[in-house]
Amino acid sequence: MRPETKAKLDAEQGLSKNITKLLLAILVVGICALIFWIKNPNDIIGSNVTGLSVNKTALLHDEGHTNILFVNLDNTGKVVRVFMPNSIAMKLNRRVQLRKLEKKSSTRVRYRFLKYLEVEESDSN
Repeated sequence: MRPETKAKLDAEQGLSKNITKLLLAILVVGICALIFWIKNPNDIIGSNVTGLSVNKTALLHDEGHTNILFVNLDNTGKVVRVFMPNSIAMKLNRRVQLRKLEKKSSTRVRYRFLKYLEVEESDSN
């Protein structure tokens, strides 16, 4: 192979390696930005809402069970699903306070159980 042809091919091959590295770096930065946009905790807005517990159930799985309480919200009338901690007994027909968590960039809304608002002396449920 002639020396000038070899030098020309080496220069083109080095340029394509640099372009590949640049595109890979841009891809990694783009993926990191997308993950940050999805998981950004500063984007979450929280507010307290109240409702009435209307139903309860449990999902059984290998690690134990997951308690689920269904709550009819006061402000919208919607029935929402709330995952309950296993350490708290699920009580029906009780007023509950929930934390409504929503992201500005999404329409998805999650609810987290905070506490029962009314405590009676004979809680048999």
